[in-house]
Amino acid sequence: MSSFTSVFKLAETRVVLSLAALLLVLESVFAITGHRLSHDVENIRQISATAKALQLASPPRVLFVGNSLTQAGLDPDLLKEEAVKRGFDPRLSIFTAYPDSSHATIWGYLLDRYFLETDCVPENVVIITGSRHLLDAPPNHNALGAYYVSNRDVPYYLRHDAGSVENAMDFLLGRFSSTITLRRRVSPRVFDALLPYYQENWYLLSQASMKGALVAGHQSNEDVSTNHFRRFAAKLKERGVRLTIVAAPLPNPYVIHPSVVAAMKENHLEVLDMNPIPGLTSEHFADADHLNARGKEIFTRALAAELPNRWRK
Repeated sequence: MSSFTSVFKLAETRVVLSLAALLLVLESVFAITGHRLSHDVENIRQISATAKALQLASPPRVLFVGNSLTQAGLDPDLLKEEAVKRGFDPRLSIFTAYPDSSHATIWGYLLDRYFLETDCVPENVVIITGSRHLLDAPPNHNALGAYYVSNRDVPYYLRHDAGSVENAMDFLLGRFSSTITLRRRVSPRVFDALLPYYQENWYLLSQASMKGALVAGHQSNEDVSTNHFRRFAAKLKERGVRLTIVAAPLPNPYVIHPSVVAAMKENHLEVLDMNPIPGLTSEHFADADHLNARGKEIFTRALAAELPNRWRK
């Protein structure tokens, strides 16, 4: 009996050691090459380099923050070209940070970690948003831990956003494990090899989940928390940064949520309403939310006609 127990324990130990070795290998691989799993991960990892480039650039500097609406809608080179044609300072530098499916909860931490706490502070920040992206929304706790929450902001996260021990554990796992953080990027690729059309359906479900998080639990005109928006708006104001909110064009007209409007009034902000834009029609959209190449050009030119006047104020 003792011999059997010894053999069993030896086998059990080997399994545990093998799993530990596998996890170490995965951690090393994902830490080095994980960004190749997704353009979005590449975009996130690029934010640090963007902040350093912004710090070295001469004023005036403008940072656009948003999500895929910004990525699909903004042509930075064309915006600068058009702004300079309209008499704006030719030294204008434009920078972008647009993690996919992000919203105010993420934007606040992003601005803190990469720009405000590192003294990479632009003269202007422009947020391109839909109706609800400036509302507080349940975040991906793994992603917050891995990419967005700075060491200084960890106490704020634990008090205001963790909500439960389980979420705090997800946050810590994301902070210290590339394998855990990237598992959502890996699983679609694995299952796509096994199940036809899995990748396409996974993307649609992810988009629907993100939208559901923004609208869950309240009606369209119900008062909703905007603490993260208020917090980063106040921090930008303290640092002397001019904040501009742009309502992005969408196929169907909409209004900014009343809770966001109230928060903007408290911070003496006005929205630059680009929905609709004259000449922009449904044929200029690639899908239900995002502009195509021609739509991007129309939107960017419309921005160039309006934004410089606000930057001069």
